Amino acid sequence: MQIPRLRLDRMLERPNWDGVIAWENPRWFFDNAKRKFFWSLPIIQDLDLVISNVRRPVVYDKSLLPINHLTLGAINGYVFDDVDSAIGAGKITIKRDDVTSHEKNLEKLKLQRIDVTFVARSSFIYYLKKYPQDRKFFSISEIDRGSYFRYLFTSLKNQKLMDYINESIPVLDKNLTWQMMRNTYFLPMTD
Repeated sequence: MQIPRLRLDRMLERPNWDGVIAWENPRWFFDNAKRKFFWSLPIIQDLDLVISNVRRPVVYDKSLLPINHLTLGAINGYVFDDVDSAIGAGKITIKRDDVTSHEKNLEKLKLQRIDVTFVARSSFIYYLKKYPQDRKFFSISEIDRGSYFRYLFTSLKNQKLMDYINESIPVLDKNLTWQMMRNTYFLPMTD
């Protein structure tokens, strides 16, 4: 089940929450030390793309200056450390327009209601498989925002569950259906 990030954050604040959250990264939950939750082994590797409308392409670079004074399509509750730091330091000014999904941002970008959005490569591939006719609307910057691993996580009361998940990941890696899906949507796993 997919739920909006703000609702997920509220759920995780409850001391008795239970379940497994998929495809996340400790950075996104301010848990780099992995002490707030039990995190699985890395399960997939993904990449953040910088996507703009083909009529006004953004040539992104790590300085963030190419997105200065633009409207960034974001997702409620998402934190962009680099962008937020640059805004806080007065290096750039960005109008942030939040919605609940990457798909909604791509729809807004298609209609030129936002200037740029950051989308996981896997989400963009999924979107284009669903709406192949929309490819003509998008420009993808040659420079991406970087790659990252995705994990599963659960509450600290679920050690046995996490042990089971970690034991299952190597088994999953041998599954042909999983391999096809992973090879379609995700990057090859690297160290």
